[in-house]
Amino acid sequence: MAPALWYVFRRERFGKFWSISQHAAAHRDTTVALGAGMLAAAAFLAIYFQQYLIPKYDYGWPMRVALWTSIACCVLLALVPHYDSRWQGRVHVFISWVMVVLMPSVLLLHSLHTFGNVSSLVAAMGICLQLSLLGIFYGVKGMYEKFALLQSIFIMVYLLSLGIIGYM
Repeated sequence: MAPALWYVFRRERFGKFWSISQHAAAHRDTTVALGAGMLAAAAFLAIYFQQYLIPKYDYGWPMRVALWTSIACCVLLALVPHYDSRWQGRVHVFISWVMVVLMPSVLLLHSLHTFGNVSSLVAAMGICLQLSLLGIFYGVKGMYEKFALLQSIFIMVYLLSLGIIGYM
């Protein structure tokens, strides 16, 4: 995913558009690059979930559904670019909001599943960071201009939390 993001932001200055997806949708080649990067990331996450995280923690069906829904959302976000004033834009935004709810929910489910374990503390810290980012976005005037940055941090908190949880 990192090479795809590097390519997108090399082509379109970071902060020029509202979101990462809009940066990518500005040109056909950046749309393809971000989509390919997201598909690759979804494939790696699916392997990580199936081969490592799910067996390690022996998650029940709610967590499995949440993890696989997040993979499905990543694939859909990769396949449906964010074109403003088209149906793709509305679908992309809807799926993005599903992910905004799903990411802290996955961390919450992990925290509840491993309550009392150090990894539940990591998940709880990830949730607090994500909720803080949402609070900053909605509570601080002028943060709409910084949405792509906050979006990037929000996603990285989720992925970093999953990585640390898997490592523990």
